[in-house]
Amino acid sequence: GAALAIGLLAGLYPALILSRLKILEIISGRTSGGSMHSMRKGMVVFQFLITVFLISSTLIMRKQVNYLQNEDLGYSYKTALSVRLFPRPGEDTTFVSRHRSTMANGELLKRALTQHPEVSDLAMASHTFGSNSWANLVATEEDGTYWRFRFLLADPAFISAFDITMAEGRNFEEDNLSDERQGVIINQAAVKLFELEDPIGKKLPPSNFGDHIIIG
Repeated sequence: GAALAIGLLAGLYPALILSRLKILEIISGRTSGGSMHSMRKGMVVFQFLITVFLISSTLIMRKQVNYLQNEDLGYSYKTALSVRLFPRPGEDTTFVSRHRSTMANGELLKRALTQHPEVSDLAMASHTFGSNSWANLVATEEDGTYWRFRFLLADPAFISAFDITMAEGRNFEEDNLSDERQGVIINQAAVKLFELEDPIGKKLPPSNFGDHIIIG
């Protein structure tokens, strides 16, 4: 029914318009303007604007998709496989204790995977890139300053496994108890957020972030 109605309307309108036209006046170029002529011109301009809008939208969307597919995110992920690990039964008291228990289970998996030559890098962290479940820290200082940022706990192999380039400082070191207990690596967005100059060796402003030191 809709197709029939649209077909009739699409055919009737130009037929009625053409039946009113005087062919000799059109050929001689003596047609008068009038409101119908202005409306037709307006419709042509309107259609042209819609066309420009659709073409522009398509080009913008194409550019955005190309950005998502090809932009350098600062880490390598195309050949990375993420495996979710779980803490040992009963280790559900605190975030840190669950993380340590999960890391211990991860060590068993790492030792098994190192036997396969197809696996080039192995690293463990509390969360992965692209997930929304990073640990969240919210702090309000005595002067009313409000801080909110996310972080993850990672082992020394994490930076190299994702081919992350250090802008300054160094990575975590194996068997370095100071790094394990106090070492913090931040990104350049955090440097800008906390307005840090020469951040290496300094601490982040939130007072409840614990005893730590920025190493990279």
